[in-house]
Amino acid sequence: MSFNAHPSARSPRRCVIRADASIAIGSGHIMRCLTLGEALRARGDEVQFIVRAHEGNLAPTLRARGFPTHLLPSPIGGGDVREMGGPYPHSHWLGVSEERDAEECLRLLGEGECSDLAALRREQAARDLDLLVVDHYSLGAPFERALSARFRRIVAIDDLADRPHEVDALIDASLRLGEPASALYASLIPPESLLLSGPKYAILRDEFVDARPAALSRRDGSLRRLLVSMGGIDADDRTSAILNALRAFMPEKVDVVMGSRAPALAKVEELVASLPYAAELHVDTPNMARLMSEADLAIGAAGGTAYERACLGLPSLVMGLAENQRTNVVNLVRAGAAIEVSPDALEGPRLAEMLRALSPERMQVMSRAAAALVDGRGTQRILRAIESLLGKK
Repeated sequence: MSFNAHPSARSPRRCVIRADASIAIGSGHIMRCLTLGEALRARGDEVQFIVRAHEGNLAPTLRARGFPTHLLPSPIGGGDVREMGGPYPHSHWLGVSEERDAEECLRLLGEGECSDLAALRREQAARDLDLLVVDHYSLGAPFERALSARFRRIVAIDDLADRPHEVDALIDASLRLGEPASALYASLIPPESLLLSGPKYAILRDEFVDARPAALSRRDGSLRRLLVSMGGIDADDRTSAILNALRAFMPEKVDVVMGSRAPALAKVEELVASLPYAAELHVDTPNMARLMSEADLAIGAAGGTAYERACLGLPSLVMGLAENQRTNVVNLVRAGAAIEVSPDALEGPRLAEMLRALSPERMQVMSRAAAALVDGRGTQRILRAIESLLGKK
């Protein structure tokens, strides 16, 4: 891995992001890191990604957006099966041990610099990298400690609070109406680490801030147009079940959002073409803010897109696609911004009954509650915090 040389005193920061996407992991970690990477690049920084070659890794998406993206080897056929375990609840997502991942990243960072160890160390000391962002449920303190020799600052993005970190800052944008994040992370990060917690730090693209005023002004409690968005992968194909359940409700229009790597994409394409109500499928859409603004209600996953919907005051029926989304589901419902829908509700008329029970007044209350959670400026707050960290000696 190499960065461009910048002789001026005001050099761009050299940033590396370590995150993964796969059929099991989903696309959310890469997509929020892509948003952060674009924001860093917009202020003049250089950003490169390191991802593992899982099925559905989204490296082509990152490269299409202009980011140098480096693939770590696929664990399939080349890894010790014992490495599929590990110390964290999601260690198996990595496919290799945390230590091996760190070794491979360090090898990649030193690639092509110099074969002489002393000269290599001098060169690395002279061109230390500025920032490492880690967004991975399988990586924690051992990985961060191993990489710390190459980076001035390390920032972790996490929302599980289930493992120790050794970082300069940690971002957890989760909505937590019970125990504060400061208590959850008290024993998990160094006391001097900066904790950026709560939806005010949700990583959203600028388009959501721009669309917010018009979106909020049109929330009149109507229920004509629906948005179905169950994540970029939707490994269990909840999308098809929702679309079939909506036959009993017959909405005026349904916009369906999926990623191009979704296993059930072809099935959903065929289904959308045969539905008795108007429906349109959007694959890898660049217009999510517009679709959310035009929708009256979303049926969606409880991952990062839940905060995009909240920013635009879009009432939601939320479904947790994995146990790690449970906190979001509980707290969005508790805040009055959403109603939980279980997979069982997709059988028979129950989903249609839930929709018919929503009064315009309830819809407007949900909209106001959602909009109060997220103002869409979290990315800029994070950039300011990173700039402050990098400005310190």
